[in-house]
Amino acid sequence: MSEHYGPAWETPMTAAIETADDLEVLEAELVEDDDLLPATLPPATAPRPLLDRHTILHPGEAVPTEADAPTYTRRDFEVSPATAERLKNKAAPANTNRNYSSQRRNFAEWCETMGRVARPCTTATYVEWVAGLIAREMAPNIFRTYMSGVRTWMPEDQRPGTTEARGMLAEYRKEWGKRNRVRKAPAITEPMLRAMVDTCDLRTPAGLRDRCALLVGRGALNRRIELADLDIQDVEVDDTGVDLWIAYSKTDQEAKGESTFIPADPTGSPLYDPVSRTRLAELPPPHGHSRGAPDARPHFKGPTPEPGGRDNPRRLRHGRRPQ
Repeated sequence: MSEHYGPAWETPMTAAIETADDLEVLEAELVEDDDLLPATLPPATAPRPLLDRHTILHPGEAVPTEADAPTYTRRDFEVSPATAERLKNKAAPANTNRNYSSQRRNFAEWCETMGRVARPCTTATYVEWVAGLIAREMAPNIFRTYMSGVRTWMPEDQRPGTTEARGMLAEYRKEWGKRNRVRKAPAITEPMLRAMVDTCDLRTPAGLRDRCALLVGRGALNRRIELADLDIQDVEVDDTGVDLWIAYSKTDQEAKGESTFIPADPTGSPLYDPVSRTRLAELPPPHGHSRGAPDARPHFKGPTPEPGGRDNPRRLRHGRRPQ
């Protein structure tokens, strides 16, 4: 046992410490020197192995652990404002994005009414919502957009299963098909096309454009939006016919592009020949423009003789007044 007690005013059991304010008495106990051991740290936990059923280890390769994993910072998860804006507009066109936003909002409101979690939702919630759509007896093709809009809204690793919902939809499609027959619009015949072309006022740029759109559109069987999105550089004309470059379409979501050729009709009336009508309606491309240039003027726009006039291009293209 240690025999050292400090200064003469200390006692073995009680030590008085004088501070600036008053005297404080501390209670203490003498212990053996061997009991004053340094504190020890608990044994370090071994790093957890990072293995799953898909891991493949080569002979002599060490088992990967958490210690081998990289350390991520906030910078590894952030994107720039420009990239964030591109992500908002990725792949889906504007009207599809609006439709998705509407359906996601309706789904969230339905979940709130039903007392369910909207995002991320469970498979049971998703199936119950689809069953509610089926009860409304809408056309089956409408459900595909609704279901896709809601499911893609969920985090990628927490999306609900689709087996049950698609099974219900498949059965409903059979029932709906028995009660409803899809009616298709009749094809435009040659006399019908000529009657429409004859109504175009060839004294105006709009009339020249409309006649060209009718002849080219029927020859290529384009959708309306495909004609409206054509640039001057997307239309090539020679004596043998008109070549249209459709850069993007409903059936070409990856924008690979497709060329459509419309042959000339030299034996018929020049009033209904797509080559001669396209040449009359075509505007000279601005200097330095190339196919797909951001500022390339649409092919089926008429010139603007006066602001807000009848031939204002923003009004002609989509039939709306200028904004």
